[in-house]
Amino acid sequence: MDLCRKTAESSGSADPAIVLASLAVSGDIPQEQSQKIDEILSQAIEKFPENANLLTAVANVRIIRGDSQKAI
Repeated sequence: MDLCRKTAESSGSADPAIVLASLAVSGDIPQEQSQKIDEILSQAIEKFPENANLLTAVANVRIIRGDSQKAI
């Protein structure tokens, strides 16, 4: 997770955040890391608001967590 965070902060791509979202959906990241994940994903959306892959990945995370209103 730290690698994804560091790469997401310095990257000119949404890919690290997409990978992080995929890990969150698969359950490979502990639930107690949810707040950090949300912060990283929110920052990525601010940087790449038109990236359909990122938006879909973030929506999947929110759906898995039961927050379908934020997923829309």
